[in-house]
Amino acid sequence: MTGLFSVQYRRSITVVYIDFSKASDSVVHSKLLDKLASCGISGCLLRWIGHFLSKRTHQTRVGLSLSEVAKLTSSIAKAVT
Repeated sequence: MTGLFSVQYRRSITVVYIDFSKASDSVVHSKLLDKLASCGISGCLLRWIGHFLSKRTHQTRVGLSLSEVAKLTSSIAKAVT
């Protein structure tokens, strides 16, 4: 509703899109949250991002078989040498 009101009365709005698709498997979540906080993101938005990253799950389907739901963590896989 706010966006429609702003367009109707020629007022500007600011929209920010953040793509977290890679954050859940390539970045330590606590470091990401610290970085976002250092950029000035705080309060409800920072808590929302933290909850979004911490409540992630994964499930795999092969044919008609479905795996159990697994909770995703922020650990980064390391190559075995």
